[in-house]
Amino acid sequence: MVGAPVSLARRLAAALALVFLGDLGAPVTLLARVDAAELTWDIRQLSPDDRRRLLAGESVPFTVAERTDRDLAGGVMVYVATPFTRVAELLGESELAVREPGIAGWGALAERAGPEALARLRLGAAEADELLDARPGSVWNLSGAEMDAMRAARSAVGGAAKTAPAEAASVRYRALMLQRAQAYRAGGLGAIEPYARRGGIATDPARELRLAADDARPLGTAAPALVEALLNYPALQHAERVSRIYWIERRLQGRVAPILVHQMVEVRPELALHLERHFFVGHSYNSSQTLTGAFPWGSGTLLFTVGRVSTDLVTGLGGDMKRAIGRRQLRGDLAGRVDRLRGAVARVQPPQSP
Repeated sequence: MVGAPVSLARRLAAALALVFLGDLGAPVTLLARVDAAELTWDIRQLSPDDRRRLLAGESVPFTVAERTDRDLAGGVMVYVATPFTRVAELLGESELAVREPGIAGWGALAERAGPEALARLRLGAAEADELLDARPGSVWNLSGAEMDAMRAARSAVGGAAKTAPAEAASVRYRALMLQRAQAYRAGGLGAIEPYARRGGIATDPARELRLAADDARPLGTAAPALVEALLNYPALQHAERVSRIYWIERRLQGRVAPILVHQMVEVRPELALHLERHFFVGHSYNSSQTLTGAFPWGSGTLLFTVGRVSTDLVTGLGGDMKRAIGRRQLRGDLAGRVDRLRGAVARVQPPQSP
């Protein structure tokens, strides 16, 4: 907004004041009226200071309810003085799920993808050694049967050359990820195997992602049946709701985590959505969901993102401090996303006539 004509600035301020300071205007028709006990977030509930910052062009965080002791959640919104159609085009075409900072490698997993689709995913010697001796715990996210298969791969290697264990682990792990991707594509959340933990318990990413699906509920007016589509994937897909599955390698805590990602994009005249689920994560966290959306307002666009991560690392001793650190990190990541999108939108705008 720096340097904007006074008349434009006044029109923008007046329009956004209606949204956030007065009768809430157009977004009321976009945000569904949800029972307070079910609502996980509401961008209408901003403080006066936050509203002023939004009008000034800053990115503004907002609260997103956390549902379990493993949850970290947050949201960030920003106004961009760019027509909605351009922002919607970016969200609809951009592969946001695989273009984020920290992603070291990625590939698409088509419906009939074979092992070659994951050929570039290779484990280092230290990671391979850990995996080939996998036991229930929180270092690697695997089911009990997957851990048995990894240990069997070590036995098959025997006394072979030093490079053999790393290659054996990579081959077995790629097969495991492909099996998980195929199972999810066919059966959705119900086909996700839990992660084995110590003491005979398990962490269930499917349950976590079912809870995360509720983050789409406030958008039910503009995107009917979106929550049901998330809960029941692969059912309820249609021409306006496009899904893709990717594998990525993401740098986390000094290591690289292999991850399976479901990206869902839906663009409507009044709302553009880009949703990504991490439905299988190698280590460090269990699952995540990031919902990035935009809707038109005046001559510009309101852009927002809502993120939720489930991790065992914030439980136990010192959990409150670890959760506070995790929330700050998550909000920083979300703010970075909206800032990058705002920058990308600015770059694709056509030159203005003199």
